[in-house]
Amino acid sequence: SMYGPDPGFTFFYMDLDRAYLQVVVWESGEKDWMAAMRQGVDMHLFNAFILDQKEPPPLEELVETHSKYADHRGPLKHAREFAKVFCHATNYGGGAKTVAAHTGRTVHQIDQAQKRWFSAHPGIERWHTRTLAQITKHRFVENKWGYRWFIFDRLDALLPEALAWIPQSSVGILINKIWIAFYKNLPEVQVLLQVHDSLAGQFPTHRKEVIIPLMLQHSRIPIPYEDPLVIPTGVKTSTISWGDCS
Repeated sequence: SMYGPDPGFTFFYMDLDRAYLQVVVWESGEKDWMAAMRQGVDMHLFNAFILDQKEPPPLEELVETHSKYADHRGPLKHAREFAKVFCHATNYGGGAKTVAAHTGRTVHQIDQAQKRWFSAHPGIERWHTRTLAQITKHRFVENKWGYRWFIFDRLDALLPEALAWIPQSSVGILINKIWIAFYKNLPEVQVLLQVHDSLAGQFPTHRKEVIIPLMLQHSRIPIPYEDPLVIPTGVKTSTISWGDCS
């Protein structure tokens, strides 16, 4: 709430939708998972069904705007929270002992859950194997923009860092490309802050109805996978402060 717009301006907060998860899904290359992301499915809720070994409902019912979404989420509230932490840690190479410490489950429970997870999403395990082979042979990891992180340290236990670098760097580059697109095409939009996967700033209030659609348009920059990844964005605004954006 410290950050307010100038008189006559509206503060905006624009962020990328589940940016890091989307990159992980595209790295896995699993078509059904990619389709679910494009459909707007609540992936944490979807994953809770998988980890509980339950048949998920039709995917459209796991989209927040669907009338049955709340009925599915309610009974799985705690399972969804577990899935969120578990999947994030497992996707980034966390072993059973590490993930158990972060979730309050036993090592055996996590070991069994990870076996179910990799069975359901073998693309994640292939991504891990591919990345490990890359850093072992070439001592660098590369994202789809063509940027590389060269490793000069010992390779012991560096796989989680290498895995995490791919979505982090990909999203960092994307948000800066969006910033450049605003700078070149929307001079009325003043970007004041870049925070990981989001931009914040201000624009003239009287131009709001014109500027927001243009911001959404110019933020649709594809990450150059074989099947290009376009991460959706959302814009929240306030004439009072960053903290009041909604």
